[in-house]
Amino acid sequence: MGLIKRQTENKSDGIEKRSRKRDFAGLINQLSSSSAKERRWAAKDLASYPEAARALLDRLEVEESASVREVIFSSLIQIKDDVAISGLVDLLRSEDVSLRNGAVEALREIGASVGPYVKKMLEDPDPDVRIFAINVMDSIDLPEIEEWLLNLIDREQNVNVCAVALEVLCNIGTDKSRGSIEKLKERFKDEPYIQYVADIALKNID
Repeated sequence: MGLIKRQTENKSDGIEKRSRKRDFAGLINQLSSSSAKERRWAAKDLASYPEAARALLDRLEVEESASVREVIFSSLIQIKDDVAISGLVDLLRSEDVSLRNGAVEALREIGASVGPYVKKMLEDPDPDVRIFAINVMDSIDLPEIEEWLLNLIDREQNVNVCAVALEVLCNIGTDKSRGSIEKLKERFKDEPYIQYVADIALKNID
């Protein structure tokens, strides 16, 4: 009978190396670990440290593991301070589609406290950023949202931005939206989709 080989594998994989030092400095160091498991646990535990927002955002820019990115976004949602929210807003300019989408979802999850940041985004010179701002607004419960969108469509010249704004107004528009929507219809009378969505918004108001 052959000898039974004693199991000598490193057991750290089973506990995802959580036996390492778990203080703030140790967790920040583990964000750069070669192990995705360590980075994931570090990102999760750093949610308890508001001062970790900058380090988490920096890691997000270079992180290649989707599961680690997901945990980083979750921790930033929990921290939700000025650094975290501003950093998420900045990610809306990223060339990485998954980062942009993750930032939109994270800002939606944070909720009402992102309102002032979103309002500022509506004035951004990049129409894509304005569209992302409207996408975030769609999930924020703030009474000012309707007024912000009306101010936007009263001056907005980009048809895609106006279309997205109208889609939100279909759900939240009240009678005070009627005038702005009718003016928008006239301004973009040759744009079939604007006409279509505007008619839905006006019907919902009625």
